[in-house]
Amino acid sequence: MSITEQGSTKDKRVVIIGGGITGLAAAHELTKNNDNVSVVVLEGSNKCTGWLETTRKTNGDLIEGGPRSFRSAAGGAYTLTLCEELGILGQLRPSDKAAAKKFIFLNGRMNQVTLWFVIKTIGICNLIGEFFNFGKRRAIPDTDETVTEFFVRRFQTDRIKPIIRCIVRGIFAGDPDVLSIASAFPSIKQCEESSGSLIWAGIKSLFYIQVSKPVFPVSLVSGAVRELQNASTMYNFEHGMQTLPDILLGTLRKNPKVEIRVNSLVGKIRTDGKSKVSVGLITGEDVPCDAIISTISPYYLSPIVSSLSSAIPNDIALGKIPRLLSSIPMNSLILVTITGPSHRFQIPASLRSFGFLTPDGPLLGCTFNSCAFPHTTKPDRASLTCMVEKCDEDIIALAKKMLAETANVLINDDPESADCCSYLVQPRDRCIPQYLVDHGKTISSVKTTLLQYNIAVAGVAIRGPGVNDSLLSGRDAAQDIKTILSLA
Repeated sequence: MSITEQGSTKDKRVVIIGGGITGLAAAHELTKNNDNVSVVVLEGSNKCTGWLETTRKTNGDLIEGGPRSFRSAAGGAYTLTLCEELGILGQLRPSDKAAAKKFIFLNGRMNQVTLWFVIKTIGICNLIGEFFNFGKRRAIPDTDETVTEFFVRRFQTDRIKPIIRCIVRGIFAGDPDVLSIASAFPSIKQCEESSGSLIWAGIKSLFYIQVSKPVFPVSLVSGAVRELQNASTMYNFEHGMQTLPDILLGTLRKNPKVEIRVNSLVGKIRTDGKSKVSVGLITGEDVPCDAIISTISPYYLSPIVSSLSSAIPNDIALGKIPRLLSSIPMNSLILVTITGPSHRFQIPASLRSFGFLTPDGPLLGCTFNSCAFPHTTKPDRASLTCMVEKCDEDIIALAKKMLAETANVLINDDPESADCCSYLVQPRDRCIPQYLVDHGKTISSVKTTLLQYNIAVAGVAIRGPGVNDSLLSGRDAAQDIKTILSLA
């Protein structure tokens, strides 16, 4: 049972910690078609954008400080539905056809990821074995596996490891040897459980046969959203990804029952264990409420929850929550975006694509922004972004060196020229959670325990690091709180 007395739906107040895209989505879901709730969003920084931050240059360049796009499939149905509710479907921009091409750096050269490349790398016999679920592949373990263990078991070869390393480094900036398959790639794990074979699951999906649990109800998807899903696999916005939090924020500010507060750092969460819960700011101000949704990183939530567990020492499960939260590693990286006149960029014609990933080294990968989304620069300009592991080296020089060595991409820049390139370096500290083995159990324990005190958790550590996952996480947390407070 939660600490709130059930049955009363009058004047419920919810505090959301964190004003990024997840917090804004949670606020939207709480107040949508609901007059019985008021929301206070507390953002520690001076603006509510989170990592969906677009630098808009006067020359028309759009530089993303986070994801360059969102996928339209699966969870993208909710993102597109949210855009429809906000009236911004017309601002969406599909990826260029060139974005369908993707490369990985293996064996000293660039390889386009195609069916033939996969067959050559993994081996036809291993693919046939996976399809027919031969031998050890049938032995699905009762315990969680690492991403590497899962794919090696499914395909019975180590030759798949470099491909998996590229993918995991590109998504999580992490190591597939320690990440959980069930938490990092839940839909893939579900494919094995429902179809026995990943290849067979892929074939069934081509015929629109459901192979994994839908992350958003199909019944809520409109015809307009389905058309957009069929039209393109990825989308950005006319004025960049920050359009989404900007419009969400503007919509919420118009609601008299929503209060948005920036520069409001949270220091504590308080409760008497019975019916009262509140959020304490570092200024000493106390914000009373009926429920709380935290969308901040577990790294920052852990010390805040410590104050709660200290106040209720008899709750052993609650006492474990700060340690569980702090046990979730958060990896850092640096984004290096280079923009300038097209003639300054020497990119092999065959490599013009969404970008490439690498299995090792400081360069995690690179996206060719102006190839994937031409609207982000003018026709005579180019833009690319390197994802680099955090290090103490000259990051721009390192990025240019790795581009040349891995992809034969040269930046022929002249700093003294009027048309020289511009470089934007954006460190992203503790931005990507690492879903270690049994991460699902950790999150389940955290969510179940905190919900007893009317506290829901959301964000990248809960569901996934992508835009769709973050939005869905906020929606899920809002639904949990609506259930607890008996809101319609």
